[in-house]
Amino acid sequence: MRKSFAFFFLLLLVTLSGYASASGASSEVHDVAVTDVKARSAVFLLGYLYIDSINITVQNQGTTAETFNLTVYADTITLRTVTITDLAPTQNQTITLSVFLHPYKVMIFPPPWPIDTPLVRNLTVSAKADVVPGEVDTSDNVYTNGTITTIWWVIDVDGNGRIEIKDIVAVAKAFGSRKGDSRYNLWLDFNQDEKIDIRDIALIARGFGLKYL
Repeated sequence: MRKSFAFFFLLLLVTLSGYASASGASSEVHDVAVTDVKARSAVFLLGYLYIDSINITVQNQGTTAETFNLTVYADTITLRTVTITDLAPTQNQTITLSVFLHPYKVMIFPPPWPIDTPLVRNLTVSAKADVVPGEVDTSDNVYTNGTITTIWWVIDVDGNGRIEIKDIVAVAKAFGSRKGDSRYNLWLDFNQDEKIDIRDIALIARGFGLKYL
């Protein structure tokens, strides 16, 4: 009888221990969120897309520290992926990024390009937090906000907002080249006829001295 009671008591302890462990495991909540995105200023500078700053705030809404990747986009263009490490429960973290990427003109402004006016396009910035293991609520892992305006004029070779002698010199150095030549540059072929000739120089000369930023 004593042996039976001891066996039953031991079995009860094992069962209760397993239940407690299962209950403890199920009480953990894994949940990360992107709560804010703000972006400011975008220009083309020397052929590079430069975004002055992007601020992204993430929050751990779960009960355990989390490490996860955060990816920032401008429309469908991936700007940067960063790793958030050991973000504690209930805590926020704000990441500030400056983006300096090349080449993105052709992605943001695909040809054919109008010659006479600057090209303008608004890009919507968003951030996405990777789903962490065990996460159920993924509806707030993506936050979309922050519109940046990008401006570029085809005849502004260095993208500094002015048509000046440096732009003309750049075209002159490539004068006479054709597609496939080492001196040929798509960004200097303003009328997109696959050669850089007097018509390209005439086009840039026509805008000499103008500013647009």
